[in-house]
Amino acid sequence: MGRLDGKVIVLTAAAQGIGRATAIAFAREGAKVIATDINESKLQELEKYPGIQTRVLDVTKKKQIDEFVNEIERVDILFNVAGFVHHGTILDCEEKDWDFSMNLNVRSMYLMIKAFLPKDLGRSRGCGKRGERPSQLVRRVRLICKMSLFVSAVLHEYQ
Repeated sequence: MGRLDGKVIVLTAAAQGIGRATAIAFAREGAKVIATDINESKLQELEKYPGIQTRVLDVTKKKQIDEFVNEIERVDILFNVAGFVHHGTILDCEEKDWDFSMNLNVRSMYLMIKAFLPKDLGRSRGCGKRGERPSQLVRRVRLICKMSLFVSAVLHEYQ
Protein backbone atom coordinates (compact mmCIF):
# COMPACT_ATOMS: atom_id res chain seq x y z
CA MET A 1 0.00 0.00 0.00
CA GLY A 2 1.35 3.40 -0.96
CA ARG A 3 1.11 6.65 0.94
CA LEU A 4 -1.08 8.15 -1.78
CA ASP A 5 -3.47 5.24 -2.41
CA GLY A 6 -6.80 6.48 -3.69
CA LYS A 7 -5.66 10.09 -4.17
CA VAL A 8 -6.28 11.87 -7.46
CA ILE A 9 -3.51 14.30 -8.36
CA VAL A 10 -3.43 16.84 -11.17
CA LEU A 11 0.10 17.83 -12.06
CA THR A 12 1.14 20.55 -14.54
CA ALA A 13 4.39 20.61 -16.54
CA ALA A 14 4.68 16.85 -16.15
CA ALA A 15 6.49 16.00 -19.39
CA GLN A 16 10.02 16.54 -18.09
CA GLY A 17 12.17 17.59 -15.16
CA ILE A 18 10.60 18.02 -11.72
CA GLY A 19 7.09 17.49 -13.09
CA ARG A 20 7.98 14.15 -14.67
CA ALA A 21 9.86 12.89 -11.62
CA THR A 22 6.99 13.92 -9.36
CA ALA A 23 4.34 12.26 -11.56
CA ILE A 24 6.26 8.98 -11.49
CA ALA A 25 6.88 9.18 -7.73
CA PHE A 26 3.22 9.95 -6.98
CA ALA A 27 2.05 7.05 -9.18
CA ARG A 28 4.47 4.66 -7.44
CA GLU A 29 2.89 5.69 -4.15
CA GLY A 30 -0.53 4.63 -5.42
CA ALA A 31 -2.01 7.90 -6.68
CA LYS A 32 -4.02 8.29 -9.83
CA VAL A 33 -1.97 10.99 -11.56
CA ILE A 34 -3.39 13.19 -14.29
CA ALA A 35 -0.21 14.53 -15.87
CA THR A 36 -0.56 17.63 -18.03
CA ASP A 37 1.81 19.53 -20.28
CA ILE A 38 1.93 21.33 -23.62
CA ASN A 39 4.58 18.90 -24.96
CA GLU A 40 2.44 16.03 -26.22
CA SER A 41 5.26 13.77 -27.42
CA LYS A 42 7.18 13.95 -24.12
CA LEU A 43 3.94 13.61 -22.17
CA GLN A 44 3.06 10.36 -23.95
CA GLU A 45 6.23 8.77 -22.55
CA LEU A 46 4.54 8.82 -19.12
CA GLU A 47 1.67 6.60 -20.26
CA LYS A 48 3.82 3.50 -19.77
CA TYR A 49 3.72 4.03 -16.00
CA PRO A 50 0.78 2.46 -14.15
CA GLY A 51 -1.42 5.06 -12.48
CA ILE A 52 -0.58 7.90 -14.87
CA GLN A 53 -2.94 9.25 -17.48
CA THR A 54 -1.94 12.21 -19.62
CA ARG A 55 -3.67 15.27 -21.00
CA VAL A 56 -2.28 18.02 -23.19
CA LEU A 57 -3.03 21.31 -21.44
CA ASP A 58 -1.76 24.85 -21.84
CA VAL A 59 -2.13 26.33 -18.34
CA THR A 60 -2.03 29.86 -19.75
CA LYS A 61 -5.32 29.28 -21.60
CA LYS A 62 -8.40 29.72 -19.39
CA LYS A 63 -10.74 27.99 -21.86
CA GLN A 64 -8.55 24.87 -21.94
CA ILE A 65 -8.37 24.82 -18.13
CA ASP A 66 -12.15 25.17 -17.78
CA GLU A 67 -12.76 22.33 -20.26
CA PHE A 68 -10.22 20.15 -18.43
CA VAL A 69 -11.78 20.82 -15.02
CA ASN A 70 -15.22 19.83 -16.33
CA GLU A 71 -13.82 16.45 -17.41
CA ILE A 72 -12.54 15.58 -13.94
CA GLU A 73 -14.81 14.22 -11.24
CA ARG A 74 -12.59 14.96 -8.24
CA VAL A 75 -9.11 16.12 -7.32
CA ASP A 76 -7.32 15.66 -4.01
CA ILE A 77 -4.08 17.44 -4.89
CA LEU A 78 -3.34 20.14 -7.44
CA PHE A 79 0.40 20.50 -8.03
CA ASN A 80 1.23 23.55 -10.18
CA VAL A 81 4.73 22.87 -11.49
CA ALA A 82 4.63 24.93 -14.71
CA GLY A 83 7.06 27.81 -14.69
CA PHE A 84 9.68 29.74 -16.61
CA VAL A 85 12.80 31.58 -15.47
CA HIS A 86 14.28 34.21 -17.76
CA HIS A 87 18.02 33.82 -18.16
CA GLY A 88 20.01 36.97 -17.58
CA THR A 89 19.56 40.09 -15.54
CA ILE A 90 16.55 42.40 -15.37
CA LEU A 91 18.39 44.58 -17.89
CA ASP A 92 18.38 41.67 -20.35
CA CYS A 93 14.70 40.98 -19.78
CA GLU A 94 12.45 42.43 -22.46
CA GLU A 95 8.87 43.37 -21.61
CA LYS A 96 7.57 40.40 -23.64
CA ASP A 97 9.79 38.06 -21.56
CA TRP A 98 8.44 39.60 -18.35
CA ASP A 99 4.84 39.25 -19.57
CA PHE A 100 5.37 35.61 -20.57
CA SER A 101 6.97 34.83 -17.22
CA MET A 102 4.17 36.48 -15.22
CA ASN A 103 1.55 34.74 -17.35
CA LEU A 104 3.05 31.29 -16.86
CA ASN A 105 4.44 31.59 -13.33
CA VAL A 106 1.66 33.57 -11.66
CA ARG A 107 -1.50 33.88 -13.75
CA SER A 108 -1.59 30.16 -14.62
CA MET A 109 -1.53 29.25 -10.91
CA TYR A 110 -4.39 31.65 -10.29
CA LEU A 111 -6.40 30.15 -13.17
CA MET A 112 -5.81 26.56 -12.03
CA ILE A 113 -6.57 27.22 -8.35
CA LYS A 114 -9.69 29.22 -9.18
CA ALA A 115 -10.95 26.51 -11.55
CA PHE A 116 -10.29 23.55 -9.24
CA LEU A 117 -11.25 25.02 -5.85
CA PRO A 118 -15.04 24.72 -6.37
CA LYS A 119 -14.60 20.95 -6.87
CA ASP A 120 -13.10 20.70 -3.39
CA LEU A 121 -15.75 22.95 -1.84
CA GLY A 122 -18.49 20.71 -3.20
CA ARG A 123 -17.15 17.48 -1.73
CA SER A 124 -19.37 15.88 0.88
CA ARG A 125 -16.59 14.54 3.10
CA GLY A 126 -15.96 17.95 4.59
CA CYS A 127 -13.67 20.54 3.13
CA GLY A 128 -9.97 20.80 3.39
CA LYS A 129 -7.46 18.70 5.21
CA ARG A 130 -8.86 19.52 8.64
CA GLY A 131 -12.56 19.05 7.88
CA GLU A 132 -13.09 22.80 7.68
CA ARG A 133 -16.34 24.43 6.68
CA PRO A 134 -16.24 25.81 3.13
CA SER A 135 -15.93 29.40 4.37
CA GLN A 136 -12.87 28.49 6.46
CA LEU A 137 -11.26 26.69 3.54
CA VAL A 138 -11.82 29.63 1.21
CA ARG A 139 -10.19 32.00 3.71
CA ARG A 140 -7.20 29.66 4.13
CA VAL A 141 -6.83 29.08 0.37
CA ARG A 142 -7.20 32.82 -0.28
CA LEU A 143 -4.29 33.52 2.08
CA ILE A 144 -2.18 30.64 0.75
CA CYS A 145 -2.92 31.67 -2.83
CA LYS A 146 -1.92 35.28 -2.23
CA MET A 147 1.26 34.25 -0.44
CA SER A 148 2.32 31.58 -2.92
CA LEU A 149 1.61 33.71 -5.98
CA PHE A 150 3.57 36.62 -4.52
CA VAL A 151 6.49 34.41 -3.49
CA SER A 152 6.46 32.65 -6.85
CA ALA A 153 6.48 35.92 -8.73
CA VAL A 154 9.33 37.37 -6.69
CA LEU A 155 11.48 34.24 -6.58
CA HIS A 156 11.12 33.43 -10.26
CA GLU A 157 11.88 36.91 -11.43
CA TYR A 158 14.82 37.70 -9.19
CA GLN A 159 16.78 34.46 -9.25
